[in-house]
Amino acid sequence: VADAIAHATQLNEEAATKFRNGEIDVALNLYEKALGDVEDYTDEEASPIKIRTQRNLALLYSKKGAWRKSLLYANQVLEKLPDDLKALMRKIESLINIESFDEAKKELQRALTLTKNDPAFVALRTKLENSQKQARQRENQAYAKMFAKSTKE
Repeated sequence: VADAIAHATQLNEEAATKFRNGEIDVALNLYEKALGDVEDYTDEEASPIKIRTQRNLALLYSKKGAWRKSLLYANQVLEKLPDDLKALMRKIESLINIESFDEAKKELQRALTLTKNDPAFVALRTKLENSQKQARQRENQAYAKMFAKSTKE
């Protein structure tokens, strides 16, 4: 266990440096390897590095717009730490981007309550509202086109 944790920690440090240098794909690979090192350990020793790695993977996948993967890792962190604000942020962001608006709204309410209206989460509320509005407009345009076609026949 100790060797796996040490290796995962080293890979995390390397990945963080790569990320800061803008090498997102290299950082992602390093984080994935780090998680692989500690994935099978369920003890308390491995938990902090596992959570840290999952949190970082959620962030990097969100940077790449891989929302479902970001959501997966955010959920893994939240299973262990239900009030982890960084993971909650990634989860809400991902839910908005995959248009799971109801779930995003529910999680956002919880986050705003937890943080007492933290500005970052208030900004996410605006993003959610705008995304919902855009989705409604797309639906309305699609219905309008369908209706226009059916009246021409």
